[in-house]
Amino acid sequence: MFPKRIVHAPSPLISKAALQIAYDSGKLSRPIKCRINWPNTIQGRIKINSRDKTIFTCNESIRNYNIIENIVLKELIRTIYSIVFKRMDTTNLEKYDYFEEWKELKGIVSEIMRKNVYIFRVDDSKVTNRMIQKALSHQNSLYRYAAKLLLTYREIMKARYDREMLQ
Repeated sequence: MFPKRIVHAPSPLISKAALQIAYDSGKLSRPIKCRINWPNTIQGRIKINSRDKTIFTCNESIRNYNIIENIVLKELIRTIYSIVFKRMDTTNLEKYDYFEEWKELKGIVSEIMRKNVYIFRVDDSKVTNRMIQKALSHQNSLYRYAAKLLLTYREIMKARYDREMLQ
């Protein structure tokens, strides 16, 4: 079952989503919330001959969740959410016993979309095939799996599939 494999595989791993940390070193004259680079602060004060004790040079880390792999992962989760909640009418199926598992899966997808901070912080960007190809070669299996599933979904939607893909 296609969506079942998707939902159960990445859900516990999403909390380990990668992020890119960039370090920015610059002079600050505002409240400091970063690590002060004392050698650069002293050199900077000497260069400008300043007695102003409120100027510091800091190494500020900037967290960026908008890496290609996270964008691909979010696109896959948005696609699943769209299929499960918007495109599928499940009112007739809810009376059957086998649908209980689907209710659980719907809850997992909904929780990932609404409450997962790692997914929430990633911008909604257009995912290109090149981005998917890059995520396919990532060392983390979560990103490889998400890229593979998103690529498979796109191929099926374009009606380019073979028997092996559908199984």
